[in-house]
Amino acid sequence: MRFKSKSLRLVLLLLGLPLLISAPLQAQQTMGTPRKGLTEGGCKWLVPWGMEYAQPKQLKPDEVTGKNARGCLSQYDANYGEDGCPLKFCNYKEIKPMKFDRITTP
Repeated sequence: MRFKSKSLRLVLLLLGLPLLISAPLQAQQTMGTPRKGLTEGGCKWLVPWGMEYAQPKQLKPDEVTGKNARGCLSQYDANYGEDGCPLKFCNYKEIKPMKFDRITTP
């Protein structure tokens, strides 16, 4: 597409420039960097903006010992601190297979 007027090309370039500049900045903000601040329970965020649903829930302090003793069941599971806040997500090496006893059917 060829424009006859140089001023029209300049106007279109200037209108599109903010979009070109802002797109990488938005992607950098939302991808991979954990959000700053604390959850409602006072724990630090382990997930980036827009993924609040994947934040491990805060446990009661008396539940932490049992949870950490059971280990990790998936990569979305977490290791917990004494205050009940998730400290970090589990990695694949920490995931233990689930053990099932005999399954009975009625």
